[in-house]
Amino acid sequence: MRLALLYACFVPALAVFAGPAAAQSICAAPLTPVCMEPGGVQGDDALSKQRCIEDMKGYLGQQRDYVTCLRTNLAQSETNLGHIQARLDGMKNEIIDETRANAQDAKKASD
Repeated sequence: MRLALLYACFVPALAVFAGPAAAQSICAAPLTPVCMEPGGVQGDDALSKQRCIEDMKGYLGQQRDYVTCLRTNLAQSETNLGHIQARLDGMKNEIIDETRANAQDAKKASD
């Protein structure tokens, strides 16, 4: 009976740790400026090149933001993994303790 109760608590406990994963940001990779592709610069004039430089600067900033987002999500995921593993280890120990207690109760009842 106690063991069944312990299992009944297991699924809701995992849901507690799964919650933070849903709060993670969705990291969207920025679109590469057309001028960075082969033959992407339209024209050899200074204005076209200047536009490409501005697009590339914007892309560089977006790429940095994207990498930061990925690193943040990775750190959150690693933290979540640690919490889940600790909880699993704790629950395994609880099951072992409960099983031992049930075995001792059964032994006492048969004596």
